[in-house]
Amino acid sequence: MNRILLVDDSDIHRFVHQKMIGHSNISNHLDSVSSGKAALNFLRERASNEEELPDHILLDVYMPEMDGFESS
Repeated sequence: MNRILLVDDSDIHRFVHQKMIGHSNISNHLDSVSSGKAALNFLRERASNEEELPDHILLDVYMPEMDGFESS
């Protein structure tokens, strides 16, 4: 299973990317979150089950609160 995690603070960008990924058939499972902190929480919640972790992460690196360059 090819899982993708999409991380972007823009609702419009997430919507467009979700549609593009859906139409391209490059993934059979897409999760979407709106912040870096939400992405870290998403990954932590699934850390014990490798099958639920994404194979790829598409990340907007310039976001408020926590950008794609910070670490926690």
